[in-house]
Amino acid sequence: SAKLLTTGVMVAWLIAPVHSLAHGNWPPKHGGQMNDDGGEVTVELVAKDRQVTLYLEDHGDPIPSAKIKGTLRVQRVSVDWAVAPKPARQNQVLAQLPQALRDGDGVWVDVSFPNGSIAQAKFVYREDVQSRNQRLVGKK
Repeated sequence: SAKLLTTGVMVAWLIAPVHSLAHGNWPPKHGGQMNDDGGEVTVELVAKDRQVTLYLEDHGDPIPSAKIKGTLRVQRVSVDWAVAPKPARQNQVLAQLPQALRDGDGVWVDVSFPNGSIAQAKFVYREDVQSRNQRLVGKK
């Protein structure tokens, strides 16, 4: 049935390995994970304790975050929550979570820009990917 197929696709997406490059072009600049859904906007997710920092770029160019609005949603096996990230410096958006991210958490980001355009990014959080990327950019 369609419901079973949809559930199967979601499970496959959640257990699929995460690529550390978005669109195959942009390595992480801040030691985080890159969205792997190939949209126009590149989102890098950096998690530290309960804080998540998102870095937004369009083909390598920073996107000013001053008037950006959005939602960051986290889905864990038994928990699902959403928070509204706040614009920060330059192309950064910050979100304070009720709990720190854990391996395997699904993270969905929806962002709307002042011109009316939107961007979406999805991640499966993996501590090993973030640790490796932080070593590569000299953050650890």
